[in-house]
Amino acid sequence: NSENAIRDFDGIRAALGHEKINIYGGSYGTRAGLVYMRMFPESLESVVLDGVGPIEVPIGLFGQSVARAFDSLVENCKNSDSCNAAFPNLVEEFQQVKTRLAKAPVVLDIQHPRLGTPIKFVLDEDKFTSNLRMQLYSTRGRSLVPLVINQAYLGNYQPLIGLMASTEGEQQVYTGLHFNIVCNEDVPKISDQMKAADANNNFDGDTGHFIFDNICPLFPQYRPSDDFYQAVTANIPTLILSGDLDPVTPPSNGEYTAKTLPNSHHIVAKNTAHIVATSTCANKIINEFLTTKDPKSLDESCLDDIPAEKFMTSVNGI
Repeated sequence: NSENAIRDFDGIRAALGHEKINIYGGSYGTRAGLVYMRMFPESLESVVLDGVGPIEVPIGLFGQSVARAFDSLVENCKNSDSCNAAFPNLVEEFQQVKTRLAKAPVVLDIQHPRLGTPIKFVLDEDKFTSNLRMQLYSTRGRSLVPLVINQAYLGNYQPLIGLMASTEGEQQVYTGLHFNIVCNEDVPKISDQMKAADANNNFDGDTGHFIFDNICPLFPQYRPSDDFYQAVTANIPTLILSGDLDPVTPPSNGEYTAKTLPNSHHIVAKNTAHIVATSTCANKIINEFLTTKDPKSLDESCLDDIPAEKFMTSVNGI
């Protein structure tokens, strides 16, 4: 669990002989970072939180934030002459593909992406939206979404299958740890009313809730400490980063966290999705912060140079 993990982290810090350390946390790492700030504030010199998951905001309610990220993609496509010309009916095509697959999943003959053997693959609505949801995490993935939707609408599912195959075999998140933490620290805090509100979206409804409903009863249960869900108020120099296109940790999370951290500054990077530090500009800002330890007087001018989204309009490129 998060608290035991941070006890281990701080034990390692002490064993290495460091009095104070600088920490960077991205995505769930921001949750771990916030727990560290509460439990061992005297051990931290400075903190960078990138794509914030506040302790008080349950992980797992992604419906609204994913829909928001998709809406921004649609709007950016409309504002792009080439994208709008190629895909003028993007939302309608997306909804029609969803409806079609919900009524009748498609059985496809494909090559297994790792084994190379022929297999039959059943593509349904959930797999369609789930894969598109993962593409929204990065600007590279987002650039492919309009083309993939359009091709699926035309009956060509190969671009979608290609995206799904590209991550086959990868394990970017330790699944057991993920569910052990979320099922105990987050899911118990999610009410039926919160689920209903989150499911009221135009992207994938309540699809994202099913996995937790099915898996969480199978995991061991533990109870976080009594003060686990209290806001963190440590007076540690803290740089908070959010991408304005982020589908899972939206800028509102960063704004929420900044309110209780008196020595923090929140930067929202435009045309950036999940994890801002992947950009050259963010690396410059982080480096300056680690040097000065002053989050409120950083040179953020490079943020103005982050280019607008570009989209693939054919298999040959943009």
